[in-house]
Amino acid sequence: MWVRTVSCCLAITLLHLLHGGKGQSVKDYLQSGSEVYYTMSRVLYCQPGHPQVGLVDTFEDDEMFHYDFNSGHSVAKLPAFQQSASEAYDSSTIRTDAEMCQIFREQISNILTDTMPESKGIRVAKVFTKTPLQLGKPNTLICFVSNFFPPTLNITWTKNDEPVSSGVTTTDASPTQDLGFYMFSYLDIIPTSYDIYGCNVAQEGDPYSTIKYWVPNNPIPSELLQISLCAVAFGIGVVFLIVGIILIVKARKQYTGI
Repeated sequence: MWVRTVSCCLAITLLHLLHGGKGQSVKDYLQSGSEVYYTMSRVLYCQPGHPQVGLVDTFEDDEMFHYDFNSGHSVAKLPAFQQSASEAYDSSTIRTDAEMCQIFREQISNILTDTMPESKGIRVAKVFTKTPLQLGKPNTLICFVSNFFPPTLNITWTKNDEPVSSGVTTTDASPTQDLGFYMFSYLDIIPTSYDIYGCNVAQEGDPYSTIKYWVPNNPIPSELLQISLCAVAFGIGVVFLIVGIILIVKARKQYTGI
């Protein structure tokens, strides 16, 4: 596939060096060889697909907050980041940077059209439960999709090959240090032994989609499993009790015979 449009990602990465114990100088800490690095990054990306522009701040590839271009406000992923998020962005500067990104993308697209292959990641999807599986009890399926680029991804769910829209929550794309992206999608379920769920991942401009299926790996309801284990344990206990009584009786007979 040859380039028709180019998705442009601009990243600013900050490295923080945390030195050792109280009173230890940075020089002594460096000489000790125990330096620890943490990566904070701010990624501004623009593209012809949806969303056309995005701005995300991450810490060690975990999103802290992002800028919502529709509302013009910052959105913290966790309440602890809300104050930092509200102080992180200047709306007028962000809008200017976003416009420059689109201009730069269009110019690069014109230069590279029919010149070099388009860069795309091979997306990987994984599906798992939020809490340990118990049939008949509410749970949440999590579909984690990683290693995709550009961030134009659409995630949908199916149950027994039928589309599901109720109880679905999907996050925005978050960047990684290698300028790939990842997303999460959540589906609230009440698992049964006969249901089959599917996480369907499609990308704009790609005729192929990725489907990851999930089925319960424990067909025994939790209550029944607990009862069964208790019954087995009780049965083993009775067997050992009988064996113990037999051994005691034999020992007494041998002692009496002597």
